Amino acid sequence: MLPLNGSDVGIAGLRMASRPSREGRSQAAFLAVVVLLCLTGAAGTILGSVSMARMGTEPMPGGWMLSNAWIRRCGRTTPGFALAFLVHWLAMTAAMMLPSFVPMLRRCHAIMASVGVARPALRSLAIVLGWFAAWALAGSVVLVVGSLLTRLALGEPVFARIVPFAAAGAVTLAGAVQLGAWKSRHLATCRDAPAGDRIGLGGAWRFGLHLGRGCLCTCAGWMTALLVTDAMDLRTMALAVLVIAAERVAPDPRPITEVAGAALIGIGLASFVRAAFG
Repeated sequence: MLPLNGSDVGIAGLRMASRPSREGRSQAAFLAVVVLLCLTGAAGTILGSVSMARMGTEPMPGGWMLSNAWIRRCGRTTPGFALAFLVHWLAMTAAMMLPSFVPMLRRCHAIMASVGVARPALRSLAIVLGWFAAWALAGSVVLVVGSLLTRLALGEPVFARIVPFAAAGAVTLAGAVQLGAWKSRHLATCRDAPAGDRIGLGGAWRFGLHLGRGCLCTCAGWMTALLVTDAMDLRTMALAVLVIAAERVAPDPRPITEVAGAALIGIGLASFVRAAFG
């Protein structure tokens, strides 16, 4: 082994000191981007909710109100309507789901940086984009289904009268799902640190899709409850954000999921009684 002189030791020390510094700057830059996405999503959600609330509602047979946000008015093209919906959907996703996803992203970034993966911030960003792609696909499905149901409700009074009962059943089912093993299994995906550490950009994007699918399954009950009740109510969204975040970061999420599931079942049953006798 060749002996090291004083200058060699100094250079080696500088290299070792500079690596954590670079990793710290990379992680700080990445977290700054994520925080900016969260803040932008929150601002977009608030503005979109206020704008949709101003559109008003339409009274429907069965005693419920249909938001005009689901109705494509004359002069508004289908692509424009779909784009506006998806922009609001992704803003809502960033505001509601992304904050509780940050701990997982930090672990992903730390693992890749610790093993010397090149450009860990870029790969972490690819994970975020894959995660958003999964939510965008879900939003597209919600848009198609919601538009079809809106047309049926506007054109078929009999169907419109069934909607309150169907909504109550959906909320009750969401609570039951919240209590089941299916929810626990997917919640573990959103809580556990990733196993892969050396992944390229394509692999990072696919891993983001995988995490997005798990996040979707975890939040399916809450999103269903929001969509069939009042998705534009900021107080309800804020409550859902708190519960979702608590499920992700609490040492033992079971008490939280059980209380939330029981609450959803209670709300669903109360809604069914109100629809039947109100």
